[in-house]
Amino acid sequence: MADLGAETWIIHGTLMGWWWNRKIMPWDSDIDVHVSEDTMDFLASYYNMTIHMVRTTHAPQGKNYMLEINPGYVNPSPGDSLNTIDARWIDMLSGVFIDITAVHPKRNHPGIMYCKDSHRYRVGRSRSRHLQSCRRLTTRRV
Repeated sequence: MADLGAETWIIHGTLMGWWWNRKIMPWDSDIDVHVSEDTMDFLASYYNMTIHMVRTTHAPQGKNYMLEINPGYVNPSPGDSLNTIDARWIDMLSGVFIDITAVHPKRNHPGIMYCKDSHRYRVGRSRSRHLQSCRRLTTRRV
């Protein structure tokens, strides 16, 4: 995603797994990330349904991934509980995917962001030096 100019950060069970043991939790079946509303608009405008070859040390020959944007991403309302994922980065060989959810600024609440699953986030610095690289959002109950 960084190659596309998209800033992402890990969330939910993925973040917990990274925090506790630097791995995906055994019961978690996917990876969850957030992007800003502006980033989601950018991805939808230029990269929806595109295929990307990604090479890593574990797959030096490369793996193909498709970026699929849900057309409902433009509706930030948490009212549709079955439609909370805005996009997916899908491994075209295995079907394993990364869930991508946009966060939106909350009207009349400066410094608060939210997403469709009704989670709220306070914009600010992390207190943990391990999370300082996730420079903007920290999860807090609001």
